[in-house]
Amino acid sequence: MKKSRIVVPGREVPVLADADVVVAGGGPSGFAVAVTAARAGLEVVLIERYGFLGGSATHSAVGTICGLYLHHADRVEPLIAGLAEELVRDLTARGGAFGPVIREGFTALLYTPWHMKRLCDEWVAREKNITLLLHSKVADAVSAGGEIEALLVAGPEGLRAVTGRLFVDATGDALVAAAAGVQTAKGDAAGAVMNPTMMFFAQGMDFGLYQEKGMPVLNERIGDAIRERRYALTVGQGLVLPTFRPGEALVKLSSLARDGRALDGSVTADLTYGEIQGRADAEVAMEFLRCEIPGFAGAYLADTAVQVGIRETRRIVGRYVLTREDVLAGRTFEDAVCLCSWPLEIWEGGREPRMIFLPEGKYYGIPYRSLLTREIGNLLVTGRAISMDHEALASARVMGPCLAEGQAAGTACSLALAEGCSPAAVDAARLRAILEKNGARLR
Repeated sequence: MKKSRIVVPGREVPVLADADVVVAGGGPSGFAVAVTAARAGLEVVLIERYGFLGGSATHSAVGTICGLYLHHADRVEPLIAGLAEELVRDLTARGGAFGPVIREGFTALLYTPWHMKRLCDEWVAREKNITLLLHSKVADAVSAGGEIEALLVAGPEGLRAVTGRLFVDATGDALVAAAAGVQTAKGDAAGAVMNPTMMFFAQGMDFGLYQEKGMPVLNERIGDAIRERRYALTVGQGLVLPTFRPGEALVKLSSLARDGRALDGSVTADLTYGEIQGRADAEVAMEFLRCEIPGFAGAYLADTAVQVGIRETRRIVGRYVLTREDVLAGRTFEDAVCLCSWPLEIWEGGREPRMIFLPEGKYYGIPYRSLLTREIGNLLVTGRAISMDHEALASARVMGPCLAEGQAAGTACSLALAEGCSPAAVDAARLRAILEKNGARLR
């Protein structure tokens, strides 16, 4: 007889590491938390499931850092500064980034995933207060009395514990928060999440010819191919991003769904299906490009991203839930720790995104309260799992604000530990003043 549940017996787990701040997840927000806290003199443990840092910027090979800029009719200006601006300068100096690039009313920075990977390596190596645990996945949280005592980490040595004073959930999936009993939400009112995407690398292309003759006809020919059912393409618009290597580009021509339902990246079966289907879709997309788009005749599919790119899974229900109305009204909040002007980019039902743009020059704030849970006193959450509704997430999930939230969370940790208080008791005005002193833009 199959069992639906088993009882796990009590056991002692060796402590692998201890720190002032334990950060789960080495993506843009977690990386920013760790660097910021270490620069403030705190001992930090940074836990990452892959063998490298960068999160979606590296394992999903997104190719663009979105949300860094404020778009005007005649110009763009930086909106996310501080640590993110330092990262952009470093990436650009090593030839790994180019921009800002303006496309159809919004602006992004192009970057190469390899350069991002190496930048993360080098920045963390410079911070002697960071203990980095790669190939380590958070399996559970041990909590009592409204605080987390330790994270249980599955790694090469087996199950181990990481203890600390403060914890930051930068997993993107609210893994730590959910394990500690924090209330979470997922998707829209019906529970539907946004579609994942599989990026892939094309090599051997003539990028000059593509820019001259392929780019102007790309979306028209995608539409023709779908209408005539010549290729099983999943979106009506494509994006080809140069990697600054001769003949190589990153391609986005994917929206993953199953029977019209977006795949849920917090469900094992959906992730498994998405990875396999995403690779199959990449082959179809490459064949279409090779046969139909000037510049791709001699190109080939070199590889897909390490993993499918996830836009939405769980998010916490925190001390403030950022809403669609907040975003579109341009609310800035007295406790805002970063600004964002990215449009609502809503991927639904296996289709291309529905875009809702903020007015030119308009932005909104992400409040510090959206990083705080109501249940756990020594936990902060950053990245796409902060407290917001489904449509606010469609804007705030992008990498620019994630970097800024990480800097804010790292700074809040230093204030909380210095003052002997919980993160929720940190004075928001003082936090904002320190962030602005360190280059952040908050107005």
